[in-house]
Order: sequence, then C-alpha cells, then structure tokens
Amino acid sequence: ILADDIDTWLENDVRVIVAIGNVRIKKGDETLNADNVILYFDQEKGEKDKPAKQIYKEVYAEGNVTLTRKDDLIIAEKIFENIKEEKGIFVKSTISSVLKPPAVRMRMPAFVSGDEIKNTKGNYEIKNGDFSLCSYGHPHYRFKYSKLRIIKTGEKSILTAKNNVFKLGNIPIMYFPYLNFNLKRSPKRLEEWNSGRTTRFGRFVTTDWDLYVFGFGEKMSDWSDVTLSLDYM
Repeated sequence: ILADDIDTWLENDVRVIVAIGNVRIKKGDETLNADNVILYFDQEKGEKDKPAKQIYKEVYAEGNVTLTRKDDLIIAEKIFENIKEEKGIFVKSTISSVLKPPAVRMRMPAFVSGDEIKNTKGNYEIKNGDFSLCSYGHPHYRFKYSKLRIIKTGEKSILTAKNNVFKLGNIPIMYFPYLNFNLKRSPKRLEEWNSGRTTRFGRFVTTDWDLYVFGFGEKMSDWSDVTLSLDYM
C-alpha cells in the first residue's frame, strides 16, 4: 500500500487502514488506484509467539478510482467490495475488457458503462448504460440498454442486454429488444467499420453488422451470411 498518508487502528477484531492521497494498492494480479481508500481486515489470533493473521475483508475507494483486474480495467467515482463474499458496487463507472478472437492475434477492447454496476463473483449487472467497441470518451457508435449482464464461466464471457437502441453519436438508428453473445468467442458482430471526413460525404461512419450473431448469439451455418450495413454521411 502506497499513499501520501496512511493510518491504522484496531476496532474489536477488525483492522482498519485508511490511505489518503495518491493511493496505490497492489495485491496479486490486481492494482487499485484512488484518491482515498479504506481497507478492512479480519484479525485472527496467531499461534504462540507469532503475529495475528490479517484476512482481507472489505475495501472502499473514492475519487479517480481505477481497478485493474486481469483483462478488465474498471474506472469509477466510487467502489465498494466485500472480498469474502466476492460482491461489489461500482458507482458511475466504465469497464474496459479485452475481446480475444480465436485464431486472431488482434486484441479488441470493449467498453461497458453505467450509473451503478453490481459485481458478484466476477459477474456484472448494469442498469441504464452503454456498450461500445469505440474507445472515445463520446463513442461514435454504441448500444444504449436498460439492463445488461456479463456472466463469466470458464473461457466464456456471455453478454445479455435488454431494450437496446443502436446509436451513431446521439442519433438512434435501430432497436433490438434482446442481445446475447459470447464476448470471448464471437467478436465479429461488427464485421467492418470506417469513419472519417471527405468533401463529398462530409463526416461519415460506415458499419457492417452480422445479424446472425445478434439474433442467436452464434453463427447459424457455414454456408450463409446476413449482413446489415448502417452508414451515416
């Protein structure tokens, strides 16, 4: 734990650590950065002549919070996590995850944001947010949804979303009542896209979407394709 100022005390059998200013905490494959962090440890009595054991219990962080966890980067105003129960809440946050297409060396970032994101054992539930493959702060294209879940099982990372509106900028283009796909396996929902500016078209965005994957989560057959082209000029 690194910080401008660190204080600690014992409350009953709970060790409290308060870190203030430029806080950086490293634990295993996780790194937490924030302005202020409070950590809670259950303190168990050790064996004779040995110090007490401290078991990581809870963490609360606020102010410019970034949490790196394996392939995920979580940016939030505030986070609270119960380490023992593997539960947490991220307030006004964005999760950046990496798609790893099979047999393709390219790594594709995906961005999910929401006012409140609940995390239960690595699975996320988000209400009233956005999903996009565009890394801009104001993405060129995105799905606006009422409820989204990301469920991780083994090598799969299944995303399901309800009441989705596809937008180019702030312009609504199409409504999808339900989406379901595997983030780790099937990155070709957006088969191709391009953006720029010309004297003929002005500012433009062109996209090609795989409708099979949107409707069924996987490709229906090897002998046919259904592609939707959505272009803004």
